[in-house]
Amino acid sequence: MKIHILGPAPDRFGLQTVGDYLKTVLRRVKSGGTVKIAVAYAQESGWLSLQPILSSILKKKNIVVECIWGIDDQGTSEKAVQSAVRLLGVPHVFLFHNPADATFHVKFFLVQLNPHEGVIIIGSSNMTESGLLLNFELNIALELDLSQKMDCNYFSRFNDLFEQMRTAPSSLPASQNLLRELSQAKAFTGTIVSEWSRSFGNIRQGIQNLFPRTAQRGRRRRARFVTTPRRPRSFVMTLAYNDVSGKRGEPYILIPLGARDQFTHFWGWPKLFKQGRKYMERRFQVKVHLPRHTHTELKRRLYYVPERSEFRLTCETIYRQLGSSHIGSITKIRWKRASLCEIAVISPGGPNYANLIKKCQPLFQGKRWGYV
Repeated sequence: MKIHILGPAPDRFGLQTVGDYLKTVLRRVKSGGTVKIAVAYAQESGWLSLQPILSSILKKKNIVVECIWGIDDQGTSEKAVQSAVRLLGVPHVFLFHNPADATFHVKFFLVQLNPHEGVIIIGSSNMTESGLLLNFELNIALELDLSQKMDCNYFSRFNDLFEQMRTAPSSLPASQNLLRELSQAKAFTGTIVSEWSRSFGNIRQGIQNLFPRTAQRGRRRRARFVTTPRRPRSFVMTLAYNDVSGKRGEPYILIPLGARDQFTHFWGWPKLFKQGRKYMERRFQVKVHLPRHTHTELKRRLYYVPERSEFRLTCETIYRQLGSSHIGSITKIRWKRASLCEIAVISPGGPNYANLIKKCQPLFQGKRWGYV
């Protein structure tokens, strides 16, 4: 095994860029070789720096090139994905997003040059021009002799890891239908159009239903201290894209599980819930107070979906009538009685908005919530 420390880095460090190193390695790939790339962010600039070499080696027999690219935080460009699909084909380009609120932040390259040589590159560089050639990055390349048992074991373990990522529920082939949905949800680089769209949490909300969830333990989050009353009268929460998009069959908004678990008695959980056709739920009437209108909805429900770890409140008025202009508005929820829930929608700049937003803490995919 040989180990190389790679950049890019300032000249004084004397490190070869990982982009230049990759080009050298890829030129040596023989018939029967494989190239597997898993990165969090992929931009057209980074992809185009490697595409000519990849195109050249694909002309050899039995060469397989596969990519897994993250779609979180607008780190990947649609042009890069489309270009990769044109070269490699849909079955070899995958996009990864986990609705379990876990950012895909992997960066590694796996190259089998021939039956006896393999290279693993692990580090901080994404598939971008900056990551491959310009930034201050740090990467390690392991050049392996696959005829040696230990080296072959290392290579096999990373190859297995790549396959596990590729076949995970949250990894989907980059079909045109998926790309169209992601583009509409503004999930790609360069598609931000408004102040509230700039929240990565709102974009995450917009693509949650496109990707199946892969089980992962929740992350501890650092939160600022917010004073909470012992027995709150109301719950306040900002609306995200997924709460007002109007695209799903069922019109629900998401209540953070952390909010439910902080004051279970506020929601009546689980005392007032009964087993429905599929989920534990409670039913009631909802009155929605908008600035100029009040809407009454009958037979609304609050229910828990354990396989997606989601606590859902159905409300037709909010989900289908407000629209994306209300992203960031506050919903103030209170119970008049067990059979009647009142919801007030307060737009930014509206009465008491500034005071209520101070009662919120950012703890759930870009949404802010709290109790008053």
